[in-house]
Amino acid sequence: MKTVIKSLETKVKETNQALHSGQKGKPEESAPVKGKDSEDKDAGDKDEDGDDKVDEDKVEDEKPAAVVGGSQQTDKELEMVEEETKSTVSQIDSLTKTITTTETKSETTETESTTEITETIKNEQELGELKGKKKRLQRRRER
Repeated sequence: MKTVIKSLETKVKETNQALHSGQKGKPEESAPVKGKDSEDKDAGDKDEDGDDKVDEDKVEDEKPAAVVGGSQQTDKELEMVEEETKSTVSQIDSLTKTITTTETKSETTETESTTEITETIKNEQELGELKGKKKRLQRRRER
């Protein structure tokens, strides 16, 4: 389990390095300077808050090509770990149910055993009393 985590961490680092290395060569676009013509051209692309407008109809779940190609194995390993985790959780739940059921049955059995022992003791006491009476009655007859 720890080796899987370590390998996943190294792959994440490699993916991050691949993503960041592609961005270093590109110059960043600077924000438009107030009072210049570029501000007027971009004015139509802003919403009422002054943020860039986002065309919601064209938004798709896109993944960068470097991430998709580099992390397929990582995704598979993550899925395997998630499946193992689900399996472990279901086993724990099953064992918990089994333990709870066993405890309930054990308590029931203890209660029944206690009741039987109590009844047996009472019966033995009654038998002892009856034997004592029988002996007394036999002595009387002999007299």
